[in-house]
Order: sequence, then C-alpha cells, then structure tokens
Amino acid sequence: MPTIIATLGAADANSLVDVETADAYFDLGLGGGAWGELDQDTKERALVSATRDFSAILRWDGVKASSTQALPFPRRLNGMSDGLSLTSNVTAAVCEHALALAKGLTAPPSERQSMRAEGVLSWSMGNRSETLAAASGETLSDPADKLSAPVRALLTGWFRVAGTM
Repeated sequence: MPTIIATLGAADANSLVDVETADAYFDLGLGGGAWGELDQDTKERALVSATRDFSAILRWDGVKASSTQALPFPRRLNGMSDGLSLTSNVTAAVCEHALALAKGLTAPPSERQSMRAEGVLSWSMGNRSETLAAASGETLSDPADKLSAPVRALLTGWFRVAGTM
C-alpha cells in the first residue's frame, strides 16, 4: 500500500489530494458509487497516478509557490490563485481523473488523432478541408488528450496545450 503524502507544497508530496478529500468530493456527486466501490489501496494509487499525470503531461501557467515543492501546486496565477491553497476546480480535476484511471476510463483518441496515426495528411468534405501537420510517433497527440473533456474543462486557465486542443 502506498503512503500518500498530500501536504500542499511539501518537497516529498506525491499527491495533490488525499483519500479523505476525494471521499468527501465524491460523496456529493454522481461518481460517489464508483469511487466508493474502490478499496483504500486503489484510491491511493489512483490519486498518486492522477497527480503524476498532472505533473508530467501538463505545462502549467503561473509559477510554483515554492522552488522546493515536489508538485505543480500550489501555484501563483493572477486571477486564479495566490499560491496558498488548491482551488476547488483543481481538486475536482484530480479526483475525476483518479476515478477515470481507477476504472480504466481513458479518453478515446479523437478523429483527428486517429487520422494522423493512420498517416492522413489532409482531408476535405464539401467546402471544408484541413491539412494535418506531419507527426512523428511522439507527437501524434497533445499530452493533455489523455485527460477527459470534463477534467480539461475543470482546469481551464491553468495549463497550456502543446498545439491545439
């Protein structure tokens, strides 16, 4: 069983949200049943994995509150946060992504991603057309595409995408 360290701003933190906070979040929403079915170990692993995804795949706007903190939050971002706490939207995004990871619900590739993976360079339909940038295996999609649309919506204003979303 992992030891979850969700102390905001800590140098050894491995999760932005602890199980108790996630339990409270899901008690109020539709995902509560699915989250409640998970055992403690799976919940902890899901929260740590969600935090790892947020740390590894997103390019965050603003600046970390401290140069010694292990995780991307707390952050200072004008109009969004003073860097002292975790906003409710970020907490919700971590919880929702953790549940999706635990249940194996990852975002399916978009039609554009599928076409690029198949080598399509351009397409047209009626008076609409698009030329897709040639892509290497590493750049077939934006890393943020691993996140569901609701999670990306919760994080609006917090991160930059690589290319277009």
